[in-house]
Amino acid sequence: MNDDIRCMLKIACKYKVNLVAIRMTPHLLAQLPAWYHLSAEQKPIAGATAKCLLEKHNISKVADLIKTSGRLRHPTQYPTYRKNQNCACQECSDNRTLGCKNPHKCAKEALTRLNLIPPKHNPMKQEPPDGMSLTRSRKQRNERAKQMNREITFDPSITCKETLAECFQIFTKLERNSTHMAQRYKHQGPTPRCREITVYTDGACMDNRKKNAHCRSGVWFAQDDPRNQALQVPGEAQSNQISEIAAVITALEIIPPYQPVRILTDSKYVLEGLTTHLESWENDGWINKKMPDSSRKWPI
Repeated sequence: MNDDIRCMLKIACKYKVNLVAIRMTPHLLAQLPAWYHLSAEQKPIAGATAKCLLEKHNISKVADLIKTSGRLRHPTQYPTYRKNQNCACQECSDNRTLGCKNPHKCAKEALTRLNLIPPKHNPMKQEPPDGMSLTRSRKQRNERAKQMNREITFDPSITCKETLAECFQIFTKLERNSTHMAQRYKHQGPTPRCREITVYTDGACMDNRKKNAHCRSGVWFAQDDPRNQALQVPGEAQSNQISEIAAVITALEIIPPYQPVRILTDSKYVLEGLTTHLESWENDGWINKKMPDSSRKWPI
């Protein structure tokens, strides 16, 4: 490692540069390093099998682990493969020409290391599209609705990165970087058919933009509805925007996740945040974005 690389790494460490992405494409995940993976449970590169993968099979990326372990994961695609040291299938024969003495054992080691990668960063454990993302025509309809101040349909697409350069952020807080896979709610069994619920949300802040500011929020479904809520938002961050966001979050926590909902809010910050700025806010790591304290349950 030369001095320039050392200098770059020191600066990256100083300004907390980390690989942070809500989701990456399976192709990009397959290009991540197989050894010293950023989120995999670390397993020493020791023993003859691991060294054979590294030196004989030239394993360097997750894609290489996928290829080498394929005969174990998809046995029907390798009908001549036998789980023993003397397997004579084409794949094992090719491995022996590289100098591998036990291709079956190496395939098992590759599969073991592949399974040590958590689902969020494992290209083999990504969920297929669920068809809920908005189509191009629906997105165009949303743009027209914004111009005419009409109802906008929320796009539930999860931000997904396609290049490694997009995944790096500075000033990161690793404790906020979840290792769990970002995914949409999936109802177990048949999804109940429900009518759309309309909910009104609002927020206000006394002494806004001052040190002694304190905000309140309200959620209203209907007259005398037991789900109606009035809440005080805790934490040091207090503003009009935060009270509006807290109201929407509270409303969504009350409503079953499979039920269609129409939210009526007068907050431009909330509306544009959910329908316009969400992806850019995620890309910026939520730096300087006004959000309520999510570390504890709000008193209601």
